[in-house]
Amino acid sequence: MVMLRRARCYVLVLMLLFVSHGTALRAQVAKRAPPDTLEFIEGQLVDVQGRKLENATVTAIYMTRADLVTTPPVVADGLGQFRIHKQALPFPIGGMAHLMVETKEGQHFEANVLINRGPLVVHFPTRIGAKISKVDDVAIGELAGTVIDHDGMPLEDVTVNEGYAHTGHETITDSSGQFRLKGFERDKKVEVIFSKPGYSPETFMQQPTGVAGWVVALGKQTYLEGKVSTPDDKPAVGALVRANQGPKLGKGFRRSELWTETKTDELGQYRLYLQPDAYSVDVEAEGVGVARFDKKPVSYGEVQKLDVVLKPGVQFRIKCIDSITGDPVPSVRLHHWQKKKLNAVSDAAGEVVLKNLMPGRFEFDVDPKGYTRWWSDRAMSEWKRKSIDKPALGWQRNFDDLDFDLSPGMAPVTIVFEKGVRIRGRVVDPDGNPVAGATAAPALTATGNSLTGDTRFSVVTKEDGTFEMLLPASNEAKYNLVAHDGKYQQWRNWANGVLPPIATVPGQEINDVEIKLTRGATVRGRVVDANGKPAVRCEVRAHAADLQESRYYDPTVKTNEDGVFELKFVRPGEQLIQCEPMYLDARQGPPQATVVLNLIEGQEVNDVKLVTGADPAQVRAGN
Repeated sequence: MVMLRRARCYVLVLMLLFVSHGTALRAQVAKRAPPDTLEFIEGQLVDVQGRKLENATVTAIYMTRADLVTTPPVVADGLGQFRIHKQALPFPIGGMAHLMVETKEGQHFEANVLINRGPLVVHFPTRIGAKISKVDDVAIGELAGTVIDHDGMPLEDVTVNEGYAHTGHETITDSSGQFRLKGFERDKKVEVIFSKPGYSPETFMQQPTGVAGWVVALGKQTYLEGKVSTPDDKPAVGALVRANQGPKLGKGFRRSELWTETKTDELGQYRLYLQPDAYSVDVEAEGVGVARFDKKPVSYGEVQKLDVVLKPGVQFRIKCIDSITGDPVPSVRLHHWQKKKLNAVSDAAGEVVLKNLMPGRFEFDVDPKGYTRWWSDRAMSEWKRKSIDKPALGWQRNFDDLDFDLSPGMAPVTIVFEKGVRIRGRVVDPDGNPVAGATAAPALTATGNSLTGDTRFSVVTKEDGTFEMLLPASNEAKYNLVAHDGKYQQWRNWANGVLPPIATVPGQEINDVEIKLTRGATVRGRVVDANGKPAVRCEVRAHAADLQESRYYDPTVKTNEDGVFELKFVRPGEQLIQCEPMYLDARQGPPQATVVLNLIEGQEVNDVKLVTGADPAQVRAGN
């Protein structure tokens, strides 16, 4: 199982300069937000009919120039009125705020509102007091509810899907508007999308499961409409009109793109129903032309007119070459999970030509045989050019997607490919017997993490315990191999085993590697919160202090109803036993949430006490 790729965060540091005329005056000068920003937003929470959401708890997520910022929760008054103060950076006027609300009855909803001066009216997609049959018997790990229209009538055949990027876990509402989606983890917050032709979709990025009585309302009041014409002013029939409301912040991930789409009719006309938000718009008619429009807010109940005249798209030419020899690299597949029609392959000369593309940013993945790194000095993002991701270690990443700024008449671009390192070997138990179904994975030495921030280079052993993997070369850095007894999130009989760090070069082959699993230790204990009460279903892990394992294969469990845990299969040596909150660098965890143990083979340690919810600002001394 491959984890989602690491979310990329960009931090903007703003230095506000204030002018004064003397020491006494300087001390009295108040810091003010720039004129195009606000120190706070205020408004009133209402449902689709304008009824007030009394005493609800509200949290805002808003986009600055560089990142998504989340505010602490506030409680609205009996009239649904609220005021949310800025967190790290001011609210940008003209931007959108994503508000998450929990009603006093425990129901959760999300809505988007245009940030402006003065009180805002925030319409949440529900209807208070709707006379319908609600779903009250909701199990743990289940998402269930009732979908209605603006007038409170049940909506049948609404698609309820677990997230934009997920397929295979969806359902539709029945004649009473009810639905159920099962199979989630306890207390999980999920991304869920409601959609039905002729209605505005509703997306919830962090919807709790196991909550009864949820009622979601879909309306028809918010949309774009217009006509799409060809370059010679004829109706563009069947043109694809798409609107992107990303980025969005889910629980533990960031969604960069979130699209809603429709097609034009025989007259070239369209109507695209939207959830209130800010959208960029792409329009494309295959073989005819394209158009792209920058992000623009669409408020609740707003109808915007957008007529489009298509223009010929960009021709994008690519040359694929080997990093060592400069020779052409054939058979490189270019693809994108959202753009199903993008499936091009480089020819014998290493060349690819893509036609009729949108101007502006173009992003895609590559799949070259035998190569594990790629970069281009023409890439838009600096980290997609040749770069050292971790200078202290000398580690070069350059194995993610690529992006380019497309424009008419642009020159061809060159993508450089570096050959991978092929490693063959086997995983054995402590007695030297081959272990089938184990995982062999690389770890970036001295980080306690994988090479990639996910598990994409992990492989599972065959029946005879053998494996073969293709890794990026370490070049100036070092990495080591880890063996885990089981697949991702599976622990069977043995503790992890590690090999010493190695340095590799492009194209190298290493054979007859043997990784031996170990006889582990067992650690038992209890987790409490800051008030000394049991921390229920709190995650606990063992993280090796030598930083030669990957955090994806750390022994991990959750506490029971009494806050008690048992960690098995812990590799001998110095281990950090930790509870939530977990840190990417385990050494930066709060002291109360971490206990350091030096374990030996077969040892059992009891009565370990950990405290969750500790102050994140507290950092373990000496680390």
